[in-house]
Amino acid sequence: MSQLVVDAQTRALLERVKEATDLVDESGRKLGRFTPEPLIPWEPDVTREEIDRRVRESRGRTLADIWKRLGAS
Repeated sequence: MSQLVVDAQTRALLERVKEATDLVDESGRKLGRFTPEPLIPWEPDVTREEIDRRVRESRGRTLADIWKRLGAS
């Protein structure tokens, strides 16, 4: 697959795209289709807001706690 490097302005536009979107030139001629990569591939509908909420509410455990729970010394 080929790659096309975009400038910062174009990147900022593409970052707002949430679903497959046709790219057209000034005259309306279709250049192609852009499909954004999901933030979490196994949960493609998750939003940035949901990810941020999950991070804020995370009740993670330390590795030591995990080992202790698993019965490892």
